[in-house]
Amino acid sequence: MMASSNIQDPRHRGSFAIYPVTDLIAWGNDKSANLTLNSRWRVDLLCQKNDVLAEKISPTHLKYSSTKKFLIFSGDFDPLVDVSESERLHEVLIKQGCSSEFHVFKNESHGCDANFDSFVGQKIEKLLVQFLQS
Repeated sequence: MMASSNIQDPRHRGSFAIYPVTDLIAWGNDKSANLTLNSRWRVDLLCQKNDVLAEKISPTHLKYSSTKKFLIFSGDFDPLVDVSESERLHEVLIKQGCSSEFHVFKNESHGCDANFDSFVGQKIEKLLVQFLQS
């Protein structure tokens, strides 16, 4: 999502995001984050402990071309990245005039896209193919 806001090539018509982290400040300060993933450490590494930079590059704070389309997936049972991150990104994209399609998978967690043999995996694969062909 960060790269999508800067790509000027007309062949780049959009992007998809699967359980995206969209606000690095909020995500990095989340006290309930999985300790094995240590969210604050990851944000500090990416942003050199600079919260101004973290906010500036957060996908929910970027400007996107209204000619681009986006596809967002999230599970509503994700302990690593709350579904509200995806909801917020979807709202930002719509406000900016972009085409945004948002799918929430009930009772699914982080990594629900990893198995294309599962029902959810097959649904995600179908939606991705439709998105890429459109």
